[in-house]
Amino acid sequence: MNDTIQRRKNGERCNDLLQKILDAEEDPEDPLDDFVVFLHMGLFLQAGSETVSNTLSFCFIELMQNSLVYAKLVDELRDAFPSRDHMPDHETLRRIPYLNAVLNETMRMYLQAGQGIRRIIDKDVVLGGYLIPKERDLKQNLIVKGYFFQTKIIASTSQVARDPTVWSEPEKFKSERFLEEDVPIDAFMPFSSGSRNCIGKNYAYMEMRLALGILVHRFHFEFVLEQEVRISRMASTWSKSHRGALCK
Repeated sequence: MNDTIQRRKNGERCNDLLQKILDAEEDPEDPLDDFVVFLHMGLFLQAGSETVSNTLSFCFIELMQNSLVYAKLVDELRDAFPSRDHMPDHETLRRIPYLNAVLNETMRMYLQAGQGIRRIIDKDVVLGGYLIPKERDLKQNLIVKGYFFQTKIIASTSQVARDPTVWSEPEKFKSERFLEEDVPIDAFMPFSSGSRNCIGKNYAYMEMRLALGILVHRFHFEFVLEQEVRISRMASTWSKSHRGALCK
């Protein structure tokens, strides 16, 4: 952020996300203040690091537990990059069907924002026979520097991603479902959906494709012997394995 501030002082501009946010501070109609910019940048830094690394950790655990899936992915990568000296590139990786299916199945089973998608309601609604008011008692609301937080509703994306009425054998890791099944768009939302979906979606896909493609292409992974692998997710902002797994 300091580098960007210095570039602005020097009259230089970069067409990046931080520049867009700083420009929004000067919007005469709806300017952002420093507090909101601080919140945005903190979220971007947090959301763009742990989410990718956690997803890849779950992915490798599933690959090592599913030898046929692992072997098929290796074969596909070797077909695309016959030489071990050929460093996989993203332009090729994004067009490899099974690689993307493996990543999508990992994200289906281990959503990084599985707590749900929050939305503020703009009017009183009745849902399932329950009245959800637009605003709660003012004493129960939180006011931070003039920002008033109204009633929020949360859609549990993790429950939808494991709903047996939507997915066949939802508790099983089946990469082929993303090749063979007609995946309903509203049931697979690792990056949310619609015009307000995750701003880092494409960048996250690029990171995961490159990391998974390069590592699987160049190395072989397996569990350390005599290890009991049990995947249990921690109750945190992002899904992560409670115990993890040792591999070599």
